[in-house]
Amino acid sequence: MKIRPDLVIQKVDIKEFDGVVIGSGRGCKEFLWQDKDLKEMVRVAQAQNKVLAAGCNAPVVLARAGVLRDKRATVFPNAENITELESAGAVYVNEPLIDEGKIITSRDLMALKDFARVIVEALLGR
Repeated sequence: MKIRPDLVIQKVDIKEFDGVVIGSGRGCKEFLWQDKDLKEMVRVAQAQNKVLAAGCNAPVVLARAGVLRDKRATVFPNAENITELESAGAVYVNEPLIDEGKIITSRDLMALKDFARVIVEALLGR
C-alpha cells in the first residue's frame, strides 16, 4: 500500500499535536534514522512533554534524537538496532512493549495492538 502524506515533517508545527508516533517498515532506516527535521521535532515534542511512540526499527530515531538516555526501551531485536539504542544511553529491554509514560516503544508487529492501546491511553492522560 502506498500512502501519500498530507503534511511533510518540515511543515509540522508540533504545538498543534499531542504527540509523535513514528512507524517503521521499509525505508525507516534509510529515510527516518538520519532525518534531522524529524529528530528535532522529537526533541521539541519531548521538551513540550508530548507523547513519543516508535515501533520496530523506529525507536532508533528516538535514540538518535537523544530522548532515550537512561530510559528503558525496546526495538526490533537485531544487533544494529540494539547497539543504536545502547550507544544513545537507552536501557535496552527485549520485551514486546515498553511504556515509560510519555515514551512508548514496541519491538515488533506482535505488539501492535497493545502499542496502539498504550498510545491512546497516554494521549488521554491515563
